[in-house]
Amino acid sequence: MKKPTSKDSVLVDALRVSKKFGGLTRDAYRAHGKCSEIDIAKYFGTFAGLRKAVLATVPPQVVPTKPEKVSGAPPTLREIVNGVAAVLRSGPKTRDEICAKLKISDDDLVKALESSHHFCITQLGDSLAIDKPSFDRLEVKNTNSGDWVRYGLVADTHLACREERLEALHNCYDIFVAEGIGTVFHAGNIVDGYVHKINGASVIVSSPDDQAQYVIDNYPQRKGMVTNYITGDDHEGWWIKEGFNWGNYLQMLANQQGRTDLKYIGHVEGDVAIDNGVGKIILKVQHPGGGSAYARSYTAQKQVEAFQGGEKPQILVQGHYHVSNYMNDRNIHVIGMPGFQDQTVFARKKRLRMEVGGAILEFKQSPNDGSISRLRVEFIMYFDRGYYRKFLRSDCKVDCGMIVPA
Repeated sequence: MKKPTSKDSVLVDALRVSKKFGGLTRDAYRAHGKCSEIDIAKYFGTFAGLRKAVLATVPPQVVPTKPEKVSGAPPTLREIVNGVAAVLRSGPKTRDEICAKLKISDDDLVKALESSHHFCITQLGDSLAIDKPSFDRLEVKNTNSGDWVRYGLVADTHLACREERLEALHNCYDIFVAEGIGTVFHAGNIVDGYVHKINGASVIVSSPDDQAQYVIDNYPQRKGMVTNYITGDDHEGWWIKEGFNWGNYLQMLANQQGRTDLKYIGHVEGDVAIDNGVGKIILKVQHPGGGSAYARSYTAQKQVEAFQGGEKPQILVQGHYHVSNYMNDRNIHVIGMPGFQDQTVFARKKRLRMEVGGAILEFKQSPNDGSISRLRVEFIMYFDRGYYRKFLRSDCKVDCGMIVPA
């Protein structure tokens, strides 16, 4: 049998819940109260009436107040410092002027300035002034030391095909010579390879031997200049998929014929360590796969996102896409390379744009740790071959004893 309730028992129970939860709410009482809502309605009318009764029984809280300062008491050290700062906002003042203004002794001023409360006041000769925050400047030598390191960059030359741009490639190498560049990196697809259904109508010669010989006979060779190349997994990579290391074969064949300027550095990608004596960076030359995306930077961004933290290069040079691009992401300088091939039938069918050109890469390495402090890329771009026909004897004809554009 339920124990009968009274008004006092309901109020005591509500006070218990209020004390436990720091106040009385309907939800708190429903969950933890012992009396029913019928009892509350019987004695207090509504829950608001019960809450009002609870508040009436709680003694008012005494809010502590800051003790008033006794008139005539000496100022504290903090008060003196704050007063000095207020006086100095209008400009520097002598110690005597400050003491007179604040009605304090010189000893009090000295003690205040020597205390831990002093943080913004400095001595200027015989005067005191507010010490304004200052910001250090980064010296230029920290970001602009060392000599410029310069390399030539090319990719996707696709030699031995009818759309090759040998005249532009040779011109680009002539510019490298004029700029004093001795090392060139090639980001893959040095030849066009051969798969009949893809480029059967474009290739000039189709066998691995003939295309290697075509490179030896026609690829630019300049005194003192070395071209470091990789192979892609397409075009010349079509042969490599059969287990034949065509990139290494090309270097061997070139060396046998006296061309020591062609150096094979890897399949699909090659890492080059560049050391300035105190530290090194990695320049990764890469020939990725897949088709071009809706934006020229998209595939490069996804590649950068995919790099494992400790495997990131400082510079990434990408071939394959035949479009120029530069960006910096995750502290990687990414250079997308155009090629040296006009648009093919296959590229038009796949709606792939083809830009023609090379690039010059320049950067400085920090003398402290070898990191890159400055970097710039200059693209050397070319129009389609028809634009240059009037300058090319191979594209001209003889008319009445005169050489004229065909």
